[in-house]
Amino acid sequence: MKIIIKIVLIFIFSFCIINYLRGEEAEEVEKLHFTYIGTIIGGGINKINYKNWFNDRRRTENISGTYYSGGAVLNVFVYQFIGEFSFQYIMNSSNSSPDISNQHLILNAIGKYSYFLKNNFFLTSGLGLYLDSPPANNDYDCGSGPLIVIGMIYELSREMRIFSDLIGRYGSFGLGQGSSKISYGINIGVVYKVGRI
Repeated sequence: MKIIIKIVLIFIFSFCIINYLRGEEAEEVEKLHFTYIGTIIGGGINKINYKNWFNDRRRTENISGTYYSGGAVLNVFVYQFIGEFSFQYIMNSSNSSPDISNQHLILNAIGKYSYFLKNNFFLTSGLGLYLDSPPANNDYDCGSGPLIVIGMIYELSREMRIFSDLIGRYGSFGLGQGSSKISYGINIGVVYKVGRI
């Protein structure tokens, strides 16, 4: 996780230095480099390949369920590029046997590219990583993996933006032994401009 944050920060600072060396006017640079903070909520479906011991025998169960999440999000806008970092608490539920419902923290780091359409409306797409971590309501170990997003941003004003992403994740699942999950859903957030880089 620290490596990803360092890479994103190096990329952002390198981009700023290149533009400065090109002789961009300071006013234009300030205009296009902003930091936004806000809230984010999400929900979707989990498909879990649960592996564990059942009655002295190792078995695999395919379990479906839903998830809901909410938390805080930080967006850094550098021209068409967006660095997004979110901290959410996620509630996974299932009605299966065994019941693997759990709650834990999830961290997302995403790099996006935005495509301007018209009237303050942008399409976005990007890649990133997620990390499931404690605190959790049971013995949930850390899970992690890559993610992909496709979404949109609507600029309500220069200070406020609304965004929505379709998100897909694949990676390890923190219950059982060698379990994995695929999840897909939607995130919706509202961010407010707090400063410039």
